[in-house]
Amino acid sequence: MAWDTGANAGFTTGEPWLPLNPDARERNVARQRQDARSVLNFVRAVLRLRRERCALTTGGYRARPASEGVLAYERAVEADRVVVALNFQGVPVRSGLSGRVLLSTHMDRDGRERDAWLRPFEGVVVAPEAEGGGW
Repeated sequence: MAWDTGANAGFTTGEPWLPLNPDARERNVARQRQDARSVLNFVRAVLRLRRERCALTTGGYRARPASEGVLAYERAVEADRVVVALNFQGVPVRSGLSGRVLLSTHMDRDGRERDAWLRPFEGVVVAPEAEGGGW
């Protein structure tokens, strides 16, 4: 991926040894930094959440029952618990999950939800409301 819109897409002040991608002015790290919903910022959000929630690094894993086409699992360690739900279908799916949305692959929602719907091909990380709640 190109770094920026500058000469040689920010790779070198010399002559690049490979040709630059024609879309380097449109697709580059500098643009992704400015777009709150870019892949770069999504990856940063995932890494930040992983650092903040010990359940995502050292927590145990437990599969959760879910609708067809949905993969759901819980990670928990001591008092920290999260549920990850991934909708692999092209249609919305009722999750039955309640809690605080910590991250969505769509990068456009967070906060408390009850009986959240998963949009097509969406994944969420949720801090469930109560022990045994959710799916």
